[in-house]
Amino acid sequence: MTRPTLGLLLLLLQAPSFVVQQPQDQRASIEGVVLRIGTDEPIAGAKLKLMSVASASDAAPSPSQPMAVAILNPMLPSTQTDRNGRFVFKDVDAGSYRISAARNGYAKLEYGQRAIRGAGTVISVVKGQAIKDIVFRLTPAGSVSGNVRDVSAEPLTGFQVLLLRSAYNPTGRRSFQAVGSARTDDHGAYRFYWVTPGRYYLSAGRGLRENSGFANPNEVDAKPYPTTYYPGTPDPAEAQAVEILPGEERNAIEFVLPQQQMYRIRGKVVDSTTGKPPSNTEIRMTPRRSIGPLSGTTNNVNYNPVNGTFEFRGVAPGSYQIFATTQPELDAAIGPNAAPRTVAELLDVLIFSRPTAQAAVEVSASDVENLILTLSPGISIPGRLRVDGQELAAIGGFENIHIMLESAGAGEHMQLPRPMAPDGTFSLDNVPAGEYRLRVNYPQPTIYVRAAFLNSVDVLHQPLVVSNTPPGTLEITLSSKAGQVDGNVLNEQSQPIAGIQAVLIPDRFRDRFGGYKTAVTDPKGHFVFRSIAPGEYKIFAWEAIEDFAYFDPDFLRSYEDRGKLVSISESSRQTVDVNIITAR
Repeated sequence: MTRPTLGLLLLLLQAPSFVVQQPQDQRASIEGVVLRIGTDEPIAGAKLKLMSVASASDAAPSPSQPMAVAILNPMLPSTQTDRNGRFVFKDVDAGSYRISAARNGYAKLEYGQRAIRGAGTVISVVKGQAIKDIVFRLTPAGSVSGNVRDVSAEPLTGFQVLLLRSAYNPTGRRSFQAVGSARTDDHGAYRFYWVTPGRYYLSAGRGLRENSGFANPNEVDAKPYPTTYYPGTPDPAEAQAVEILPGEERNAIEFVLPQQQMYRIRGKVVDSTTGKPPSNTEIRMTPRRSIGPLSGTTNNVNYNPVNGTFEFRGVAPGSYQIFATTQPELDAAIGPNAAPRTVAELLDVLIFSRPTAQAAVEVSASDVENLILTLSPGISIPGRLRVDGQELAAIGGFENIHIMLESAGAGEHMQLPRPMAPDGTFSLDNVPAGEYRLRVNYPQPTIYVRAAFLNSVDVLHQPLVVSNTPPGTLEITLSSKAGQVDGNVLNEQSQPIAGIQAVLIPDRFRDRFGGYKTAVTDPKGHFVFRSIAPGEYKIFAWEAIEDFAYFDPDFLRSYEDRGKLVSISESSRQTVDVNIITAR
């Protein structure tokens, strides 16, 4: 009898479920106009798309349940505006929809979208309804151009220039995301056109030659040059932003790349459990001051599974972190008693329990040789959670309290929530060496984290450092005396506004994402923040903001005087009014 494999189980647990859509008898219509922002000038030839919004129920299965894949409804036929900027969608079924408008030379826009990269408004359509007066106001796009040269003013041909935007995830971690790519011509020139207005970063480097198209037989390969970020730094953390205004042609963004001696890093990977090289492993390298996956991470490594040797070539001087992780054998047979039964157990086998290794490397004036990466399971960190003045079991829903670690450095670490014991004991398993930020999820609105220590080191306000040696016990103390803030967001006429996101930001310790809280105003313009630790905070309410932009210190600096300052003490409850920050 043939045994199942992990790959087969992964496919079975992700089997999609399909929903048959029933046709509607009575059709509706949607019509409107597309104009140039700030004017009544119609835009002809704009393309309008109507997108059906599927139900989001059952889209997030619990870890203990089999996984399901949400199947989105197909996109409906598009239409274009006439010479008067008018458009119409006919024979529309009842349902919920988003509408987008796009035209060459303008930034794409969803109906109801208030931030440049924000989401639009969902439109509900009933049978036989005729929706009119949908208005889009498109913003002219910009452009950015320049040249890439060496220190002797020689143009560098065929170099890749990336247009990057800085983004933050829900935990406050910054990354560079590429939104455009161009290659320099024979004059060393590059150009990005139809760029959505906003703040961007640029980098220039050799890139991957295989992506450059057909090779010119008369082109001589360039000498080694490091990837450089505008205005001229190899460190992505020191890159400067370039502001692109609506309709602006931003020229003369110049790069001067210094020729640099490049080196190689060679070493060997060993599995600590077998003493032999792993047959299937992923090895990657990233700068120590990395800003996400696009700021220098490379998997361009030669690995020999026979003897475990690896080699990185063309490495510029700098500080790096090298990571190695075993890859699961999806075609390996598994016994009936070892087969994972849930998505959580399967993820444990495929991801969370894999042996890892990492090493810090300094490249200065020579090659790095004989680096040994020893793959081993991560360590276990025992912990105990207490609540001031009462037993943990007395807190309703204590079993839903989850302790997790978020990577604070260049590495990536994921883990599944583990159940909390009634006596407050827990264990964080398979944690690789690195720096982490502590995250505590708790169900009660009156709870906050008062203190957290590992080996007498405060890990609530600074990173938790994990080495390869067994640590002490992670001691976490909760308090049931959290503060609360009730408030209203007011417009320029001092009237409450619905559907606005209010953001509570610590006045200190802003690198601790756990102190940030968000709430959306209800139909009466009201919001509530709960589970607030004592301290000083500011509350902001932007009419339009990109997702998680409030984690950006440069962005926030422009609005410091617009925030509402509040002081929270234990068990305090305050009511405040917050003025909206209108979109620029």
